[in-house]
Amino acid sequence: MLRDFFCAYQERCPLLFPAFKLLSSILFSQICKSQAKASQQLYYHSLAVRQSLAVHFNIQQDCGHFLAEVPVRMLPWEDPNAPVLEEEEDEDSSDIQNATKRNNSTSKGTSSKHRSRVVVITREVPYQTVADFVQESAPRHTKSPDIYERQVCLLLLQLCAGLNHLKPHHVTHCDLRLENLLLVRCRQGTSVNCEAENTNPNTQLARLIVSNFSQAKQKSQVVDLEVLRDQSRLAPEIITITQYKKCDEFQTGILIYEMLHLPNPFEENPELKEKEYTRTDLPVIPKRSVYSQGLQQLAGLLLHPNPSERILISDAKVYLQCLLWGPRDDLLQTLNSLSSTAERNNVLQNWLDLKRTLLMIKFAEKAIDTECSVSLEVWLCCQYLAFASVESLSHIVKLLQLQ
Repeated sequence: MLRDFFCAYQERCPLLFPAFKLLSSILFSQICKSQAKASQQLYYHSLAVRQSLAVHFNIQQDCGHFLAEVPVRMLPWEDPNAPVLEEEEDEDSSDIQNATKRNNSTSKGTSSKHRSRVVVITREVPYQTVADFVQESAPRHTKSPDIYERQVCLLLLQLCAGLNHLKPHHVTHCDLRLENLLLVRCRQGTSVNCEAENTNPNTQLARLIVSNFSQAKQKSQVVDLEVLRDQSRLAPEIITITQYKKCDEFQTGILIYEMLHLPNPFEENPELKEKEYTRTDLPVIPKRSVYSQGLQQLAGLLLHPNPSERILISDAKVYLQCLLWGPRDDLLQTLNSLSSTAERNNVLQNWLDLKRTLLMIKFAEKAIDTECSVSLEVWLCCQYLAFASVESLSHIVKLLQLQ
């Protein structure tokens, strides 16, 4: 019933859900930083991968791209007095390059004030990267660890949702870094919640978008490891036999540490990958909140050295949902006391029915009050309860050995 309500509510009330409608016509432009041919090829590869994917809430979407002469004032990272580098171009791009030179020669000094760059137009307008968010949130992590680590769980949940969307397309991102994850504000009037805990802008959940697919790998591709700039983020099986199937899972485990203001375990201790490490060899995450232990367990499962025993990103998604919205410890203890599988499934089904009923009541209350709308966090919870099943919950409970 709730699943039908979920889909119908999305279609009939799209303005309430930033997850399915971007209400602004503002477009955002990205400019390739380098003029080097190799860099532009990586940029085009990133575009090709993104455009081959179906639309998803947590994957960056492109409206178009083109090669343009960009004024140096729009390239703050470059020295305006630096000479333009001449590079050997292939036959397809030589005509464009020659035409650009002829146009530049008509105006004295123009070549020093413009650079040829790839420009990409996207729908989403990010206000910061996750790297910026983590850096500025260090004091908040110390002062309010429960609030901050809950935000981390919600951002990781969105990341897992985006990565899980890549799986049917046989795409692996392979370069999951804090700076490659963008944050977009939920626009005013679409995610404002009347509940007090969501009125603080510092705790309001942002939409996470996975970007920069320049290192993305397709199922049939074979890649030279020497071209990868940072092997400290590569899972052990990639270095040995060049398999990328669960690379994103491994890098998500690293991101858990980094989002909790801890260093990459394999960057701090490179010898870990050279030996048969276990989860006990990984750094301990300090228990600052009710989420710390769960994040420690999840990191260990994602960073398992054996890819066949590493959990899937879909399992990580369900795990984060359980960590955020239950079942809680009291229910898990009840499940432990039951010897029959049928009895355990009955308890889980009753819990699901109760949570779904309470959520329907919450939606009904918000429908009455026209000044309130559904927050992104509530919408994520709705997704969880709408599509969760006794089987998926049982699988995660068994996986984490919580019974």
